[in-house]
Amino acid sequence: ATTEVGNLFAWLRESLQPPPIDQLEKELTARAPAAHGLTVLPFVAGERAPGWNDHARASIVGFTLNTRPVDLVQAALEAIAYRFSLIYGRIKPHLAGHQHQIIASGGGLLSSPAWLQIMADVLGEPIVALTEKEITSRGIALLGLQQLGVIHQMSELPPTTGHTYLPNREHHARHQPAIERQVAIYERLVRHPVE
Repeated sequence: ATTEVGNLFAWLRESLQPPPIDQLEKELTARAPAAHGLTVLPFVAGERAPGWNDHARASIVGFTLNTRPVDLVQAALEAIAYRFSLIYGRIKPHLAGHQHQIIASGGGLLSSPAWLQIMADVLGEPIVALTEKEITSRGIALLGLQQLGVIHQMSELPPTTGHTYLPNREHHARHQPAIERQVAIYERLVRHPVE
């Protein structure tokens, strides 16, 4: 569980006023991964997984006079993907030998092709986007149908999938040192802060 995605993106849009979504999507898609020189800890509302630290705070390292709003947006989206990468790194050994998919569902950023490509590149795994935006409501409705006997199993009505985002191996490799920088900064600022 993470809380960074919606909270951080809302703050960025309100505070930095980056370009409109369509233009921002185009800019993010065209940019090289992790080339902005920033390292972000995305904890605007504390940290959930993997550190579970309510007192963790957001940080931006590497900010200069040349840093633009789109740099901050890209760095923040990558930072969130890096947190997912750390979580996935803990889960992945348990998936060995099992068929699995990484599925993105919901609205907001999960409707962003640029964001989903960043996630695929960072994780080094395909990301399958669902077309349904309210997957939690859908799940509740399916549970109701199951309880009423209309369906026997929720799997009888699988959600509709959309585009699959395939990872770019070169981009994946470029993200690895950035993940290591984020972990090192996390260790200094969150796990072992100087008093």
